[in-house]
Amino acid sequence: MKKRVEDVFFEIMKNSKKSDRDIAKTLGISQPTVTRIRKKLEKKVIRSYTAIPYFPEVGIDLISFNFGKCENPKKDMDVCLKQMAKSNKKTIFISSGEGLRKNCIVVALHKDYRDYVDFLTAIRLQCKNDFESFLVPTTRDHTLDFSTAVINLLKK
Repeated sequence: MKKRVEDVFFEIMKNSKKSDRDIAKTLGISQPTVTRIRKKLEKKVIRSYTAIPYFPEVGIDLISFNFGKCENPKKDMDVCLKQMAKSNKKTIFISSGEGLRKNCIVVALHKDYRDYVDFLTAIRLQCKNDFESFLVPTTRDHTLDFSTAVINLLKK
């Protein structure tokens, strides 16, 4: 990726609502250049724009990262985890992978600790394997976005 395209891409990642004019001012390039680059990125690189809510305002106090060891990750992903994700609207991400001696992850949102315990019990019963969980509170200090990571990448 060319430097100018990369710069525009990172500015969009930091704040996709930022206007092309503001991005141009930040980067010291013309607004039509930013618009042209954004359109190319939207065709090939940027899949969609999404809202990142402030979770406590909508009654979500906890995010759980649940790591499991599946006998057959491909089958378990297709059957158990996808079925669980469909039946539980609080599941926001599932994937197979490798690490921490586990091979799948489920990320879910919870209104309180009781809701989290019920979710973890259900996932353990439904998938018939043990899940270890990492629980994070949702506060102003814990936002679920990429802006901090992007800013740190740009500093390197």
